[in-house]
Amino acid sequence: MERIVIVLLALAVSACVAPGKAVIDKNDTPLTLSEKALDYFNNKEYGVAIGYYQAIIDNFKKDQFEKEIAWAYYEIGFCYYTMGDNEKALKYLSIVLNDSSVQAPRVLAEKIKQKISAQMNTGPK
Repeated sequence: MERIVIVLLALAVSACVAPGKAVIDKNDTPLTLSEKALDYFNNKEYGVAIGYYQAIIDNFKKDQFEKEIAWAYYEIGFCYYTMGDNEKALKYLSIVLNDSSVQAPRVLAEKIKQKISAQMNTGPK
């Protein structure tokens, strides 16, 4: 019985943090997708927020929407950071730092990366 409860709890937790499927309308723009993502983020539905930010990356061309895509990568990294998944956060923050020339998300990505680095250096207390 105890094993079943543990398995159910593990499934429930993984469902809460796994990237969710974004429902995209053909008229959605990066702005409308970002607004939807922010609503989910504010409601602590980080997986769904990630799904909307990923939709920006997957559905719009970088040469036309470089700023929006850079922000989407940053926001995905920030979602993972907020969820405590520093490894995935670093992956997305590194994309912003290495592949984007858009300054604002680069500055914020560097700040979060430094916070993660400080956490890793101090370890759990």
